[in-house]
Amino acid sequence: MNQSLGLYYQPGLDEQIQKIKKQIETVFPQLAVAILGPLAIFPEAWDTAAKHYDVRYLIARSPVPERNAYSLWVVTSEIGDVWHSFLFGAVDGAKAVVSTARLEDIEDIGKEACHEVGHLLGLGHCPENCLMGTSWTVHSVSRKSGDLCRECREKLAGEFQHDKSIQ
Repeated sequence: MNQSLGLYYQPGLDEQIQKIKKQIETVFPQLAVAILGPLAIFPEAWDTAAKHYDVRYLIARSPVPERNAYSLWVVTSEIGDVWHSFLFGAVDGAKAVVSTARLEDIEDIGKEACHEVGHLLGLGHCPENCLMGTSWTVHSVSRKSGDLCRECREKLAGEFQHDKSIQ
């Protein structure tokens, strides 16, 4: 049985979400990806002092459709948490959020979306020039590979052999 991912996006990303979906499907062909529609950002998540939306609040209140094991919400707004003044993305459980606020290139946005999907599927950060490498700057996102390294692909293949979607 394939695992599935539902994509939400902040209004205004209609064109980009199609490209992001294709990039996720290329990197994770075992994942059934569906675009579920626009989802407006929650104004109450705005942290006035930090000048960003609280990513933990966004994740906690974002929906996970029944038919989708995971969800990813792509937003245009700046996100962060109490430890980070900005983040490209974050994951908690079966839900993730990715921000396009500092990323202009659609390939870089797709890389970060795929990076968060990798975390959803159980992958950690990788020291190789891999999609799962840690990114703290726009330059580091641009420099890293748009694909998984051999070791991460093998770890992921092992996860799908033990198909967690039926647990």
